[in-house]
Amino acid sequence: MEQSERRKIEEVSEYCGVSSEVIFHFIQEAWIRPQDQNIPLFDDEDLARIWLIQELRDDFGVNEEGIPIILNLLDQVNRMHLEVERLKKELN
Repeated sequence: MEQSERRKIEEVSEYCGVSSEVIFHFIQEAWIRPQDQNIPLFDDEDLARIWLIQELRDDFGVNEEGIPIILNLLDQVNRMHLEVERLKKELN
C-alpha cells in the first residue's frame, strides 16, 4: 500500500476551511488520530474525517455527543467491509 502524503496542521486548516483550534479539538476528542500527536501530521484519511465531521456538524446539525457515535458506527462498517473482502480473497 502506498503511503499517503502527510500534511501539517496549517495546510489542513487552510484546505479544510477550519481553524487549527478546531482541528486540535477534534484530536482532543479522539475523532481524528494523527500518528504523532506532539507534531501532528495528517494523511488523506484524517482529511476525510475532518470533512465528514464538518459535514455532520454544519450540514446535518449533529451535536458534539452524536459525532463519536456516528464515527464509531462508520468505523465498524469499514472494518466489516475489510473483513468481508479478506474472506472473499481467502475463499478464492
